[in-house]
Amino acid sequence: MDLVDTRPTAAVKVILDDMVATLGADLETTIHAHRNYAYILGRSDQYAESAREYEKVLPSFARVFGSEERITVLAWMDYGFQLIKCGDLVAAVEMFEAILPALEAELGADQGEVVLIRQILESSKST
Repeated sequence: MDLVDTRPTAAVKVILDDMVATLGADLETTIHAHRNYAYILGRSDQYAESAREYEKVLPSFARVFGSEERITVLAWMDYGFQLIKCGDLVAAVEMFEAILPALEAELGADQGEVVLIRQILESSKST
């Protein structure tokens, strides 16, 4: 028995597809909706689908907001956590290494998720 009800995520996907078709992928509203959809998938234990959706929307974040902006860096961080949940620690570590300086600049070195990412990076070096 599947304990995750995928009907709500399917409905959100229909709306998102309509938004992309009518408004374009690089409209701020569409970008935020796409990130929210990826987040909902992850919270629904659909990690691979979530990671794929982050992969689709991350280029729009960089184009529209800039690659070093807080919102873009946070989206990359969310994607990294989804990669870990998918079992792709190598890709997550590579991505976390790339964004750690920007995360520290935006959130501070002592922020909880930044500390967690540093711990992930340190433990990956010892394995």
